[in-house]
Amino acid sequence: MRRALPWLLVLALGGCTTEYVRCTIESTPTSAEVWLGGVQRDSTPCGLLFDEVGTYDVFIKKPGYVTLKRLVTVFEDKDVRGDTFLRINPDHMTVTLDPLEPGGAPEERAPAATTTKPYYQ
Repeated sequence: MRRALPWLLVLALGGCTTEYVRCTIESTPTSAEVWLGGVQRDSTPCGLLFDEVGTYDVFIKKPGYVTLKRLVTVFEDKDVRGDTFLRINPDHMTVTLDPLEPGGAPEERAPAATTTKPYYQ
């Protein structure tokens, strides 16, 4: 048992933990589909969880409205002790979907500066 104790401590203290960051999404009108990686993940209002560094295309779709595309960036940062952790930008989006013109195609609209709140504010 004496030899097993250090290994048990290593396993207990160094357990598998996954760090997640969250981006919440709200829309007007509500109940818009939220797509990530070509898969519908949820509908608004919702929160998306990310656990890997990267830049992600998030699409907000609703029949009869212009599809919006937003970028979400997950990156590593360091605290004052030098420990790394994940951050996300933006951590919250509030978007307004514009109605399609009669007979119009569901085009994508680029992000507007006022529709997302950066993590740092």
